[in-house]
Parts: sequence; structure tokens; C-alpha cells
Amino acid sequence: MEDPRHPAPESSQRDAAITYAEEQLADHHRAESWHQWGFYFFQSLTVVAAATATVMAVSDTSDIAPEYRAIPAAVATLGASVLAAFQFRTAWVRHITAVRSLKFELLKFRNELREYRSTEPRPQTEGVDAFLHQVQEISRAGHGEQQEAAEKGAV
Repeated sequence: MEDPRHPAPESSQRDAAITYAEEQLADHHRAESWHQWGFYFFQSLTVVAAATATVMAVSDTSDIAPEYRAIPAAVATLGASVLAAFQFRTAWVRHITAVRSLKFELLKFRNELREYRSTEPRPQTEGVDAFLHQVQEISRAGHGEQQEAAEKGAV
């Protein structure tokens, strides 16, 4: 019988792999929240500023100096530029996908489902290696590294 205070090397590798995956999951969840906030903030700012600029353009503006009437239009333009440059929505969706994929991989690995099921005698490290490889691929995709590499190769 195995002493629970001194787990077998395979179980410590398994626990380390799960810990690594959970850290990646937390990282993508933080990034997802940040990009969601950025998208909503700049999207709202742009819409409100554009609406304000439109209302100011059609209203009686004799009491407002022309330089002040230009501010809402400038804010709307800057907000749209930030949205286009930083692609908050695209990054937000990538991180949502990564979070869901990592949760699914953790579920499969913890429960030894599909490719992590050992149907024949083989070293447990093969399943751990496959799991770590999959976690790294998902994490890279979540950070957009595959997309950036594809864009560099196409240029």
C-alpha cells in the first residue's frame, strides 16, 4: 500500500501538471476579464461621444464655442481607434475559448477520459506529457500566438 505522505512520482507529476493547468486557467480568466472591461468601456465611450457629437451638431450651438463642440467627436474617434488598435473584443473571445478549453482538458485529465485513459500498461508520464502539450497549445492560442505566427509567415 502506498504511503499518502510520499506519493508515487507519477502522482506528483500528475499533480504538478494539474497545478500548471489551473495557473494557466487563472491567467486566461484574468485576461478575459480585462479585455471584457476594455471592450465595454471603450465601446460605451465611443457610442456616447458619437451621440453627443451628433446632438451638438444639429442643436443651436450659439452658446458653445466651436472648440468645445469638437470634443465629443474627438473622443468618439479616439475610442474607436483604441478599439481597433487593441482588439479588445477579439482578445476577449480568444480568452473565453481558452478558459472553456482548459476546463474541458482538466476534466478529461482528472477523470482519465478519452486520450488520457490508460487502456494498456504504459507509463503514466505519457498521459501527463500529452496533457501538458495540450494545455500549452490552448494557452498559446488564447494569447493569440498562433495567429501572430501565421500573420508573420504570410508577410
